[in-house]
Amino acid sequence: MSKLDFVIVAVVSMMLTDTIRPVMAAAESATAVARDFFEKHNNLEGPNFNEYSLEEQYEIFIFGNTCIHPPNMELAIKFSRRGAEVIDLLKRKLNQTDDVLTIVSIIRVFSFMTAVKSYKVANDLELMIFLHAAANDMEEGFWKRKIQHDLKVIAAGQ
Repeated sequence: MSKLDFVIVAVVSMMLTDTIRPVMAAAESATAVARDFFEKHNNLEGPNFNEYSLEEQYEIFIFGNTCIHPPNMELAIKFSRRGAEVIDLLKRKLNQTDDVLTIVSIIRVFSFMTAVKSYKVANDLELMIFLHAAANDMEEGFWKRKIQHDLKVIAAGQ
């Protein structure tokens, strides 16, 4: 996938979401690892997500879920299967961002952890408090309500 392809994907994503992002910034923000992954991803013998380091998997996952439309849920599910191994990284990344789509994508991983039973998020009181605080810090609107709903589903263990 060329840089122009990334720009086109970013434009479509902007048109289909209520979050406005500078198009070139989305393409430029892709790390070399994420760019390489998605350039090869269209190939039938594309890269194996699990062969990347934890940090690289995060970069690929977050780009695939914040800059590509539709978001690549397969990557979120694969990342969520790592369970407890990714908790500290996700908490750190959540602390470092105020980007709504990044927050939504990270919470989505915790939802998938519950669904695939790779980590009992609801049983981790400290983590649940942390996630609720992140949701409460968001501006009112669709995404905040979505995350609050997701947290209720996580708490129910569904």
